[in-house]
Amino acid sequence: MGVEKNLMEEQRKNMNEANMRETFISETSPQEANVLETNRDEDSLEETNVQDTHREEDSLEETNVRETNREETSLEETNVLETNRGEASILNEEKLQKKDSRQPVDMKDSGTHYLPFLLIAAVIVIAYGNSFLNDFAFDDHIFILGNPEIRDFSSIPTFFSQDVDGLYRPLRQALYTFSFALWGENTFGYHLQSLLFHLANTFLLFLIAHSLTADSKKYKSAALIAALLFAVHPIHTERVTNMTAGFDQLGILLFLGAYYLFILFRKTSKMKFFITSLLLFPPALLASEETITLPIMMLLYDLFFFRKEAEKSMKQPWAAYLPFVIIAVSYVFLRFGVLDIGARAQGYTPHTTFLTMIAAFAKYIWLLIFPVGLTIQQGIYLKTLSFFEPTVLLSSAVLLLALGSAVFFWKRNSLISFSILWFFITLLPMANIIPIQVVIAERYLYLASFGFSMLAAMAFSRIAQAIPAARKTIALVIVSGIVIITFSFLTIQRNSDWRDDLTLWQSTVQASPRSSFAYDNLGFALERKGNIKAALRAFQKAIELDSQNYQAYTNLGVAYVKNNQSTPGIEALNRSLAINPAFWKTYNYLGLAYQQMNEPDKALAAYQDALRLNPLAYEARNNLGTLYGKYGRFELAEGEFKAALSLNPQFADARYNLALIQQAKKSTQNSSENP
Repeated sequence: MGVEKNLMEEQRKNMNEANMRETFISETSPQEANVLETNRDEDSLEETNVQDTHREEDSLEETNVRETNREETSLEETNVLETNRGEASILNEEKLQKKDSRQPVDMKDSGTHYLPFLLIAAVIVIAYGNSFLNDFAFDDHIFILGNPEIRDFSSIPTFFSQDVDGLYRPLRQALYTFSFALWGENTFGYHLQSLLFHLANTFLLFLIAHSLTADSKKYKSAALIAALLFAVHPIHTERVTNMTAGFDQLGILLFLGAYYLFILFRKTSKMKFFITSLLLFPPALLASEETITLPIMMLLYDLFFFRKEAEKSMKQPWAAYLPFVIIAVSYVFLRFGVLDIGARAQGYTPHTTFLTMIAAFAKYIWLLIFPVGLTIQQGIYLKTLSFFEPTVLLSSAVLLLALGSAVFFWKRNSLISFSILWFFITLLPMANIIPIQVVIAERYLYLASFGFSMLAAMAFSRIAQAIPAARKTIALVIVSGIVIITFSFLTIQRNSDWRDDLTLWQSTVQASPRSSFAYDNLGFALERKGNIKAALRAFQKAIELDSQNYQAYTNLGVAYVKNNQSTPGIEALNRSLAINPAFWKTYNYLGLAYQQMNEPDKALAAYQDALRLNPLAYEARNNLGTLYGKYGRFELAEGEFKAALSLNPQFADARYNLALIQQAKKSTQNSSENP
């Protein structure tokens, strides 16, 4: 060490002398500089020889000293470095964990910004752009065009105290009212509204997916791919393209908003996120009962992504779920206990429901993977109600494989388990635990399909990882792009099926040739188009497929009457009443048939039966008014027309008939005054 110090002092002295010489040279004239350079050259050789001699003499001694010192300090320095490195590693890891678990998703820090949202919006507009050409179809005629309650804001309070066709979704009904005030019978407005809901839901799912995959290098692009798959999956046409079903997206939007805010609460511990999430849950339930799974999904998030942090920072992490559980229980009590709104369908035994739903869940998985042959009349056909039925056995194997995979990947890959369980849990409200009238429907997959989209995105990422490094991104774009483009094409194609009632039911009977319901509705669409003969054949096919389809008998009877075949028409209507004597519409149509046959007493009895079963049947009141007017009973006729208008102020037929009957009354009075 002493030798090194002396050597450094000598080098510093030489450098100072050199600097002084260079400074001196720069201040002298060119001639003086040449003399100095000559002297420097002569001295240089001498100094070099002396330095070389000294260097050779000291070399061995310096080398030995340096090697000895290096050996003495090596162990000490290594230990210090390793200690510091270990301490720094622990500190950095703790900082990263703290940052990951307490900070919300920062789109800029993660390398994503507004471009993913623009891409998502672009593919949605492309996939659903042709839906704006579609007219009202299917239940749009019932819930939008033929729903007098949504035409007056004063009806909104009643939505919170009664059901609508066995459903308790008062906030959705209120949305109908606001939407009708905005759009009226303009289909463009309803399609725009549905598209915006779908866009917002996809944005939220992207944010949720991003928060789940932000720390994963393997699935860096999975969030965007999952969002794009969800955006264009053709299974969603029944919830996006169908204007009526589009209203159900309100509940999903509130569910996803509450869920994402809960994630932000877990990452930041900021109560504003928790409180806002909690406030969104009650309106979500009042918009759609399928959102009741929110507390379970919150627990699922904590189990997979927040368990360690919760154990460290929270003595009672379960306390966060308690308010949500209380809200869910309160909703159930309100609906079933206070309002007495139960199941929409009766007659399902637990055994039948269990076997049928096993097959239904397996078919849901199939439709998500292969979305072809889509139809609003998906069916489950079991030859026997036995667990050993081949369809049930195969479906059970599929479900066990899926659930087994969730268990297998529980600790190996939490994203896979989470995605699988998301699918099953969010589908539970549609599992007919409480009968909901429909066994299987594509629209029920809207929320559950996010689990599939995540799994598909992760699978594409793993495929890309098997490609050489330079081509990973290209491979991922190609694989996911092919599927996204294919799904978009199928969605555009499926949108065309919803162009109007006729195109919808023509495509439905092709995809579901064993559906009596589909043929019945096809006949109704044909009848509205004026093709009575084709309608009669469709109704007869519906009855052939299901002899208990009383609605098909009713529609067949009406078609006969319109075709001036009153006798077979009345016979078909009576067959319908024999199957279901509580269907008021059949009595209404029976009254029209008797009125056409000039049998007023039978017509009067039929109308009165219709009103007995449904006092709010404004169509029956209008028809009864025409019967009274036909036989000169103007006062009674006027009363019925006014009653019909009080039930539905927008009912144009009753308004027109009221004007006619009032004019007839005036004419009669004038005639009596001026004989």
